[in-house]
Amino acid sequence: MDGEKRRVRVELALLKSLRFPEMNHRYERVAEAHEQTFLWAFRDPRPYEKPWDNFVEWLSERNGIYWIQGKAASGKSTLMRFIWHNDLTQCNLKLWSRDSQLVEAAFFFWNSGVPEERLQLGLLRSLLFNSLAQLQKAFARLIECASRQLKMCFFIDGLDEYEGDPEEIAQYFKDLSLVSENTKFCLSSRPWPIFQDIYQDTPGLRVQDMTRDDIKLYIEDKLERSRSMQELRDEDPEGSLGLIEELVSKADSVFLWVVLVVKSLISGLRNGDGIVHLRRRLKAIPADLQHLYDHILDSIDPFDEEEASQMIQIFRLSGHDIDLATLERALRTMDYRTVINMEFVVAHNIDYKASKYNASLKRMNSQLNSRCMGLLEALNPTLAIMTDTISEHLFIYHSRISCISNGQNKRKRNEGQHFAPPPPRFRPSEGLDGGFYHSEETALNIPPTASFAIHDDPNGNLSPFGEDTSCETELLKIFYLHRTVRDYLEQPKVWKGLLDKTRPTAFDPFAALLIAYIMELKILGISSKGYLRGKYIVNKVDSLNIPAFELCISLKLELNEILTSLWGLALWSGCS
Repeated sequence: MDGEKRRVRVELALLKSLRFPEMNHRYERVAEAHEQTFLWAFRDPRPYEKPWDNFVEWLSERNGIYWIQGKAASGKSTLMRFIWHNDLTQCNLKLWSRDSQLVEAAFFFWNSGVPEERLQLGLLRSLLFNSLAQLQKAFARLIECASRQLKMCFFIDGLDEYEGDPEEIAQYFKDLSLVSENTKFCLSSRPWPIFQDIYQDTPGLRVQDMTRDDIKLYIEDKLERSRSMQELRDEDPEGSLGLIEELVSKADSVFLWVVLVVKSLISGLRNGDGIVHLRRRLKAIPADLQHLYDHILDSIDPFDEEEASQMIQIFRLSGHDIDLATLERALRTMDYRTVINMEFVVAHNIDYKASKYNASLKRMNSQLNSRCMGLLEALNPTLAIMTDTISEHLFIYHSRISCISNGQNKRKRNEGQHFAPPPPRFRPSEGLDGGFYHSEETALNIPPTASFAIHDDPNGNLSPFGEDTSCETELLKIFYLHRTVRDYLEQPKVWKGLLDKTRPTAFDPFAALLIAYIMELKILGISSKGYLRGKYIVNKVDSLNIPAFELCISLKLELNEILTSLWGLALWSGCS
């Protein structure tokens, strides 16, 4: 038993070294498929006369690569999530693996996430170069281990979101697919020429060729939930059907466009619009995402434009890594001298009430939605966060294993059979040769660091009172609605327009962010958690390209002094 415990501890340490807090964020951000959509992926394409290669045949019989391509916002990631999560995937892969053990893993790239999710940035590129080379070699050796007794299938979403050389990553997986006939890859990306060139001879499909019926189903379902639309359909069935067909046609297979426009039409229905007005509304909406985003920005109330610009600037300049609470503090109009002169809060002398703070965050969330018109949104990321992190060049969502040796065909999806720990508790690996994960009931002396919770995270998703206020709002992090929103807003012309909105007030997003961090640490007070959060903040600030303006330099110095004070005071209080 002691040997078993040691093995589990070693495996925990290995898994922990590979994990980073945002590991599951991309998967969680991908929208779930709407009911009854994407079912065609598991059907025979021949009766449909559609130009796609039989996916079920590839899962159950073939090797190599299956390439899912699609234009921006056509639903590639949603389809990948649907496939990965679908029991039919498992059933067909079991036919392929037969009596061999089957290992599956899914990887989701995301170029709008934190650095660990979108590859190396700045100095990290050179620091991680050798590590990444070793990881690539190790992964190649893993592929070579595949045999008749072990078959592996990998699902990798968003090769176009890889922040390195697209040719390098595309060729890397092409080469791996040739190493062993017992390993195969399902990949997705935009149809960039480099991907088309490398994967031209592989089976695959184009998402936009397949989703017209799915889009129509989504539109009908969403509009039919409106009582006003039901009444309009009864009054004018022909006009209602015409509106839906017009919407499907104008969508041009871009699912995200449909989602945004349907929201606009539902808003019109609530305002009492009839079919004629709804068609006018639809006609006024641009038919492509670029101009639709122009339309959305232009529709922001002039009174709110400055604050919307402030929110977007702070989010971008934070490295796309900021929570709602920090954004709320950054937008407070508080003089920096007042913040610098603030005293540390002592836990039992807190003047603020958690309920008041939570109310302000809910207000902030509403303001984010209304000011930015949904282009930025606050969502609750995965709560399962390990205490240590490591920078990786792949955004790894999670892996799973199906043990079908000796006639076992049970798939224990709800019993924690995942490489990546399902929140809120980590379940350690047992290894490939024995049912993959221990249950929570297994009597193992797991080290204390193996179990974790959101409020023990060194990245510090803590309440500003150093306590758990049980408020979901405080856990919300800011995200772009979609990658195409980032592509749009960060275009030089659009970005200049956003900066112009704050130019008259000389708004400095860097100073606002630094002031927010200083406020947070002083409100958190003297504690080991405060020190850990301070250490994270100082390291984060050092990684940002903050200009060497006098104010920013002063604020960075204050942050470093706070960290020194927190370390000394926490050490003193721990000894006293």
